[in-house]
Amino acid sequence: MRLMAGARKYLFHYVMVLLLPAIVAAQPPPPPPPLPELQPNLQPTEIIFDTSTAMVGGTVFFDSGVNNTGDVDTGIFNIQWLVNNQDVGAAGSHAGVPAGQTVLDGNSQFSWTFDSPGTYSVTFTVDFDNQIEESNESDNSGSVTVTVTEPVTEPPALTLFINPDDPLLLRAETIEGDVIEYFGEKNAGGLATAFNAVHVESVTNGATTILLDEQSRPVQLLADNGVTLKINWQSESLIQVTAISADGTIQVSVSVDLTTQNMSQPTVLKSAPAAVMDASVQRTPRGGLSVQAFTTFLDMAPSIQALIQEQNAATSVVNVNRCGAPVNDAVVSMGILSQPPNILDLSGKLKEPGIYSVSIPTKPSAGVQAQAVCESVAIVIDIGCAGIEGLGPAEPLICASVGAAVDALLLHLGIPPGKGASIIEACRSGIKAAEASCSVLGQGPPGGTIADVICADIDDVVDRFVQADVSLTPFARIPGAGLFTAPSQNAPASGPFPNFSIDAGGNVEIVSFTTNPVDPAPEQSYVATAEITCAAPGTEVSMFIVGTDDYTDSATCIVEGNEACNLTVPGAREGIVDTVTVTITNGPTRSVALVF
Repeated sequence: MRLMAGARKYLFHYVMVLLLPAIVAAQPPPPPPPLPELQPNLQPTEIIFDTSTAMVGGTVFFDSGVNNTGDVDTGIFNIQWLVNNQDVGAAGSHAGVPAGQTVLDGNSQFSWTFDSPGTYSVTFTVDFDNQIEESNESDNSGSVTVTVTEPVTEPPALTLFINPDDPLLLRAETIEGDVIEYFGEKNAGGLATAFNAVHVESVTNGATTILLDEQSRPVQLLADNGVTLKINWQSESLIQVTAISADGTIQVSVSVDLTTQNMSQPTVLKSAPAAVMDASVQRTPRGGLSVQAFTTFLDMAPSIQALIQEQNAATSVVNVNRCGAPVNDAVVSMGILSQPPNILDLSGKLKEPGIYSVSIPTKPSAGVQAQAVCESVAIVIDIGCAGIEGLGPAEPLICASVGAAVDALLLHLGIPPGKGASIIEACRSGIKAAEASCSVLGQGPPGGTIADVICADIDDVVDRFVQADVSLTPFARIPGAGLFTAPSQNAPASGPFPNFSIDAGGNVEIVSFTTNPVDPAPEQSYVATAEITCAAPGTEVSMFIVGTDDYTDSATCIVEGNEACNLTVPGAREGIVDTVTVTITNGPTRSVALVF
């Protein structure tokens, strides 16, 4: 019996061994391990800069980019630059970066002026406030070491221009080949009474023209690449900066408080990341479009005729218009060629809407004291430089603000970020040129003025005037439109000189697209105005508004000739970005972005 029991036991084990593979095979396979979550990963590219510019008082331009090594595209994120790990107010937003791609022409540049020699660290951080969930949060920063030395400079060659009818006050020529010309107004004795323009011809950055207002503050910068920056001084510390691309298709306006340039929360951060609509916050319905004609050039004819009658033999009047509508923001100059070869380039001054007056020296100065002229020139330039130099330290904040607004606008329009790089570069080079126009003249002793320096270093005194028959050619550079001219005319050396009319084109154009106010406060409504010229009867103009709170609205108006379309927009809460676009059917388009 025991043998039988043992045999059964053995047989059972034998059968189980034979069946075990089939039993195991019948079991369901274990679940696969979970797939890793797909995430983006942002990294800065190498920071590059020109070591030769790392000098005390000089502006160093740092360039980087953003690389997304992850598997998912990112939305808008914030970037920040630090100097010696300190916040310097250089923060802003950057457009999203696609997975696996590198963007080198977004908002990833920075300029800084070092005020003392030494070794510094400059750091660029992407997504510095961790708005984007990344696969690696520890590789968002890159740094570079900068060794700053004392500059070795040679004073510029200075030429003083003493003719009372010559708008050129002073010319400075540096050893590097840069030429800076200062224009203004003089009285009958040749003494300077105003400083209203400076033209910088830089070997590295090309030509930049800076216009000043009656208080000698910079109000318009025209860069070599055709980009225009307009500055509206709301107070001594609060400015509105409007950037216009060379072709006029991109236009953004930002507000900058010059007193907060070193604060940790610059105003530009209001534009990113995109705000999410709060269901508890309601916006009032958008206003409708209205059509309003604006003044045409023909309506200004009596003023023009009066101005022409009042002009003396040493003045030429240039009328700049578009289909009869006056152009008031042009930079007008007069090229004068005489024999023997003598070329003058004189600046014009706006006297009436669309009317610019160019003073032409026709006779030598009499009894003018060069020392007195120099002191008066130095005084007016010194006053103007007080306003110009205030922009220098704020350049990182100003250009970061402009860059953030451009990024937001291009994102809305679906345009690659690279198109905005020219605007950001013009902002930096324009402010740098403005700052250089003053720093090149040196600094006076404590309590003194630039006169204490330059009047002791004048290399040449020139009395420019026309001595032979001349050929005159007017030029008008219009923001967002380009350079225009009129046919040359000949005149005797003693005058009278001819007047000119420059028509900036007969095609339908959006000559101006602005908002009032340009930078509305939270919950403050604004009016967007598009001024149209040369419109054929029945021309259709469409205006479209979209906010980052997902609000949209649109309307259409019909215009003819020179008219304006107005769109009233209710306010929104702080941080909302509105993009307003105006389009002419079968014609041009313009957009403007603003932040509440």
